[in-house]
Formats: sequence, structure tokens, C-alpha cells
Amino acid sequence: MRALYQFPMSVFSRRTRLALAHKGLDAELYDCRADEKPLAEARKLSPQGTMPVLVDEGRVLGDSTAIAHYLDAAYPERPALFPKKANDAHRALTIVGLVDNAMNGLVDLGTRYYVLRGDAAWDGVLRERLGRAQGSIDTVAKLATSPTLAGDAWSVADIWAFSAALWIAAFPSRASSSPAVAQMLTLGFRLPESLVAWAKQHESRPEVRAIYG
Repeated sequence: MRALYQFPMSVFSRRTRLALAHKGLDAELYDCRADEKPLAEARKLSPQGTMPVLVDEGRVLGDSTAIAHYLDAAYPERPALFPKKANDAHRALTIVGLVDNAMNGLVDLGTRYYVLRGDAAWDGVLRERLGRAQGSIDTVAKLATSPTLAGDAWSVADIWAFSAALWIAAFPSRASSSPAVAQMLTLGFRLPESLVAWAKQHESRPEVRAIYG
């Protein structure tokens, strides 16, 4: 049995669903926003306390990037998430690291650390952490010069960049219903237009349409 405990609108959960779709792997989805029972179960399963959490044949793994590595190792006969050639693998890992830095920084500042915004140190923390997040996403945009970012095939680099672009682009429409999104909007993070344009060419992919509608 394979199951994914997730927050459906989360960038981390959606990119994991895209990774599973790329590998052609089904999973039973548990919405941990809508129901406290699967949320409690996921927190028992994974000590990280974050979403998503994958359960596959009794093996439990949290963290979307770790899950992607696991899927390639566990199902090597299926389409690869991480390219095999050294140059393509280097580029993919570079982009994954940049996207992770941008998304983690934005989420932390807009949720966990947001309560500290009245502190005298807040401006310095915001400037430093947001600067690193912005620099990371800007670099990803500069690398998005071809339809696929790491080699000739859709890979983890494309999945991570695509999901980040769509997640951030949706902030204005979600702010009224999500306090966390509304808080992140106040930080001054900018989504590069070139990354938005790059992402549009992948919106018709079957797995993308299945997950994003």
C-alpha cells in the first residue's frame, strides 16, 4: 500500500504528487488540512512533523526532496526524476537546492517567524533571509532558458521550478482565504516574470492538469 499524507495546496505536497505521477505511481491521498485524524497519524509516522509524508510498502519518509530521491532508488525501472548524466544531474541538484532555499525561506518568514515581526531584530532577519530566498528564485529564473531545465527530459528540476512558480503566482487569489498566504504576500518576495512564462509551457502536461486542474 502506498499513501501520501499532505496539505493539498502546499507547494511541497504538490511537487511530491507530480513526482509520483512522473514515476507512474498511484498513492492514496490523505488531506491533513481537512481532517485532524490523518494529520495526527502523519505526525506519529514521521518525527519531522512536516508535510508531505509518504508511506510506501511500510517505509515512511518525510520531506519532498528526500521522497524524490527515494522514488528513484526504489523504482529505477520507471522514468527517472534525477538525470543520470553528470552535467544534467549537477544542474538538476542545483535547481532543486535553489528552489528549496527559496520556498523554505518564504514559508518560514511568513509563518513560523512572522510573529517576531515586531521585534527590533526583525528587519535585519527579514532582509537577510528574504534576500537569500529572492536570490535563489531569481537564479532559477535565469537558468530557465529551455523547456526542460536539466537535460532533454522532464525531471525533478522542472517539477520543483514549475510547482514553485504556480504556487507563488496563486498568492493574490488565495490571500483572502489563507492567513499564511496573506502574511507571505507582505514580505516583498517577487516571482520573476520569466519563470512564469517558462512554467506556462508545461501547464498542458497530463500530470499537471490532473493535479492542478
